[in-house]
Amino acid sequence: MIYVPTDLNNNNYCYVLIDTNIIREYKTITLNQDNDYTDFNTGNHYNSFSSKEYITTQPICVDHNSLTNNFYYRNDFSHILVIFFIMSIFIFYLPYKLILRFYRKGR
Repeated sequence: MIYVPTDLNNNNYCYVLIDTNIIREYKTITLNQDNDYTDFNTGNHYNSFSSKEYITTQPICVDHNSLTNNFYYRNDFSHILVIFFIMSIFIFYLPYKLILRFYRKGR
C-alpha cells in the first residue's frame, strides 16, 4: 500500500510515481493542455508542491486499490512515534518529578 495524504474518494485523480520519493497527483489529465498537479515528497515527511504541467502523453496512473490514506501506512510513522515519546517525557514526566521534589522538601 502507498500512503497518499489526500482524500481518495475522488477516483478521477491520477496518481503517478515520479521516482522513489515523489508521488504526483493530477487533478485533471487533458492532453495538450496545462494540468494542475501536486507532488508529495515521501522522503521528506510528505511535503507538497503544487504547479501546472503541459501534458502531451497519457501518464500511467497507479491503481487506486494500491493507494491508501490510512495514517499507519506513512513511511515516517516510526519517527512520529519517537518524537511523541520524547515530547511526552518533557511535557508530563519531568514536570511531575519536579513538583514531587518540591513537595518532599516542604515537610
